[in-house]
Amino acid sequence: MTWTVSLEHISVAKSTFLVTTSPVWVALLSFIFLNETISKKQLFGILIATGSAFFLFSLNEEIFMNQTQRSIKGELLATLGAISIAAYLIIGRTLRQAIELKVYVFLTYSFAAMALVLYNLPNMEHLAFNMPGAAWVYIFCLALGPQLIGHTILNWGVRRFPATLVSTMIFAEPIAASALAWVILNESVGLSSLLGFSGILLGIFLTIRRNTR
Repeated sequence: MTWTVSLEHISVAKSTFLVTTSPVWVALLSFIFLNETISKKQLFGILIATGSAFFLFSLNEEIFMNQTQRSIKGELLATLGAISIAAYLIIGRTLRQAIELKVYVFLTYSFAAMALVLYNLPNMEHLAFNMPGAAWVYIFCLALGPQLIGHTILNWGVRRFPATLVSTMIFAEPIAASALAWVILNESVGLSSLLGFSGILLGIFLTIRRNTR
């Protein structure tokens, strides 16, 4: 919710970059609450992936927009979104050891839906009647793809792998998004973007290499 609201205040590039810093927060919280340490190579991999993501999103000049009260609010909300993702994975890492996947995702997604409904209840009447049919189709696709499939895979992974490793895979999102934009929206991918993608993949590889087997 905080990440989505941040998009009302800052650019998509800046918001997405701040959200993809979640592996850094996961590494910190894992060390504090789970006593999970990461190797120097994994830390190096996270830093490479983070730096590459910044380079990739910095290609959009709006990421360097002037600091205003509106911008700072958006940055704080997007950063809070990254911290929320980190907390989500840390909690999942703990609870998934005792709770079956189907039960865990049912409880988690149901609670999330109810919390969002309650939060948006004052505007629900206007929302339901004013949105076009195409918007509901997109919402359904978001629920089916990123949520039901994507988040469920993350929740499956945190039981078997350290939370830091699972969260690092989130860095692959801008690569997948660019590929989809290339296929669906005919958006070109320049050499600078390819360099950023290569750095992200290298960072992911260094982070997961220790756990490949």
